Amino acid sequence: MMTRRLIRETPHIYEQRRPSAGSATKSVMQNIHRIDALELGTFGVYDKVLQELGFRQAVEIGLGDDGDIPADVALRCLVQSRLAGEKPSPLSRISEWLSSTILPTWYGVSPEKVNEYRLGRLLEKLPDQMEAIWATLITNAHQRYELDVKDLVGDGTTVTFAGKYEGSELATRGREPDVKQMLLTLNVTSRHGIPVVWDIFPGNTTDNTTVCGNVTKIVQMAERLGIEPSDIVTWGDRGRLNYDIIRAYHRDNVKYIGSMQVSKSQTELIDTVSDTQLFANPLTYETAKGVKLCYGHRTTMTIPATSRGKKVKDAVEIEEPALVVFLPELKESQRADREKNLGRYWKRLEQIASFLNNGNYCKKTYAEAQLKKAETEYSSVSKLVAWTLTGEDKNLTMSLTRLHDACEHAGRYDGRFVVLFNCPHLSDEEIIRRLRGRNIVEQTIGDLKGTIEVAPIYLHDDRRIKGLIFICMVALLVQSIVVMLLARAKLQMTARKLNAALKGNKASVLTMTDGSVVLHIPQARPQEAFLLRILDSEQGKAEVITPGEDSYLRWAARLAEARGS
Repeated sequence: MMTRRLIRETPHIYEQRRPSAGSATKSVMQNIHRIDALELGTFGVYDKVLQELGFRQAVEIGLGDDGDIPADVALRCLVQSRLAGEKPSPLSRISEWLSSTILPTWYGVSPEKVNEYRLGRLLEKLPDQMEAIWATLITNAHQRYELDVKDLVGDGTTVTFAGKYEGSELATRGREPDVKQMLLTLNVTSRHGIPVVWDIFPGNTTDNTTVCGNVTKIVQMAERLGIEPSDIVTWGDRGRLNYDIIRAYHRDNVKYIGSMQVSKSQTELIDTVSDTQLFANPLTYETAKGVKLCYGHRTTMTIPATSRGKKVKDAVEIEEPALVVFLPELKESQRADREKNLGRYWKRLEQIASFLNNGNYCKKTYAEAQLKKAETEYSSVSKLVAWTLTGEDKNLTMSLTRLHDACEHAGRYDGRFVVLFNCPHLSDEEIIRRLRGRNIVEQTIGDLKGTIEVAPIYLHDDRRIKGLIFICMVALLVQSIVVMLLARAKLQMTARKLNAALKGNKASVLTMTDGSVVLHIPQARPQEAFLLRILDSEQGKAEVITPGEDSYLRWAARLAEARGS
């Protein structure tokens, strides 16, 4: 059995040796002072990807090295804590968590030096350098793993905070009044969900106001990778589009697919397409529940050179390709939502009617104010009901009428919407498959909030918060790459399943009587050896191996050689 000896005085130099049976083994056993069995798990797998991404070099260039331990080592420990498949430890307890793992021996550091003070200072320094570091990581990832960054799916999610956060620019009040949050947007590759572009905003920022800046980041990424921006197609959730964003896509020559919130111009376009035209073109797309059917008709829509009635400087009218789409499943959900909201609105109006001529509701002005408030709260259905309030103070009467013609007209647009795009070379089916195939970005966000557990955040300094989000995004990048390598080898395995498969995989740290340390990695079990061989192979291509082959040990030895060089 091969072992590795880590010399404490020179932590990045390893001695590899194969002890012979008999006297050599007996000599080693006699010189052992203490044996610690520590968790190895997926640490080596993820550290290998961090090395291939050039994390150490990027951090050294960006942050320098002014502490007791190298900045890259401290930050790698923090990244690993997010990838461990456990509840992440707060900064104040990172040292304690490290002591239970193999990482101090693996990196050649003392756990006590990876403390809250050191990590906090690094997090505060990261915001000034994290864009440059991230650019380096993505460039290296594209070169090493041949990422397909020409199809990008975008979305946004909120990250919650624990505490009041008074005075914070990031932690602001969101949709729920008692919850502080911020907005995180990201674009991932459509095939494997690799995050390539991301940004953070105050929690009260609306999604579509972030898109123009996102387009700029996509162009910058394309330039770094030597890709023409016009070769990139990006799309996202329905409604994350407006005229200004469309003009930004055209200005930067980036291809997009998207839809806007329902407006008069869109309903007018929908009215120009007959049912005969619409149903003559059936389209299919895949979902987690199987193949779905929809219908579409290609036409054009004029994008005006104005915004809110005012001429936009240097803007011209654009004749944009458009696809009028009908989704049967969307029709049912929209109808159900409308009926539910209409029922709630009707119930609220009946409640107001029952309060009339009692207390404040004796006054007509107060009753009218409450009715107007209800209209605002249920604005999506308020035009489907007519109410009248008659009489004088203390003698008020109210009548309600459901407007059936208006309800029927509203139902006309159930399941129908307009898709806009500037990539006419794509077929109608390719357009709809991309727009409906957003589950990959939702899965990536699920990983960010699940296995990496980005929220809730307990830090109370905006710079530290930004630094921690960066660490979480690096962890997400590394995790996504590992899952991609497994997928390329025809092995569909989530990060959670990989963590479970390698959990309990321990290594022995032998402290010798002379103060040196021997790190002993046992022979991998067949399943572990198979997984680790896949992750260590060129471009993730799988090879058939003999069960029990000691690939983990050979991989660890090569890793040690790489660190030594």
